[in-house]
Amino acid sequence: MRFSQIIIDIKLSKPQYLGYVSGVFDVFHQGHQKYIEKCQQKCDALVIGVDSDHRVKEMKGPSRPFDDQYLREKNVERINEYVFVKMLPSSRYINVLRPNVLFYPSDAPEKGEKLTKLHKCCKVIMIEVTPSVSSTNIINSIVSSL
Repeated sequence: MRFSQIIIDIKLSKPQYLGYVSGVFDVFHQGHQKYIEKCQQKCDALVIGVDSDHRVKEMKGPSRPFDDQYLREKNVERINEYVFVKMLPSSRYINVLRPNVLFYPSDAPEKGEKLTKLHKCCKVIMIEVTPSVSSTNIINSIVSSL
């Protein structure tokens, strides 16, 4: 879904407690699903930004992502209504969306602390991740078996 359409839908539906989360969601797995479900339980509507292929390459290197941005977006759309491919830093979308809460994984507390300082409008909730599941480990296992 396009971000502009999400904004229109949110304005029309007027959720009382709007949440925002973003991530790579590469090689979608059970840990991603549990993370998103935990976020959904803490808000009325959740908007999810899936990092673009270009952003993922900048963050994780030239061999990533394993799945392209369209497949990653579709995988997340299976469990959440408002999903878009994120071409810019989250702060740009947060400024427009004005969510009540931002969600961050417990293994990246520095991101939550940084955005709390930037965005006084939002509460930041750290969500526990599934420690035994990792896209990087799954990808390394696939590559090593080839």
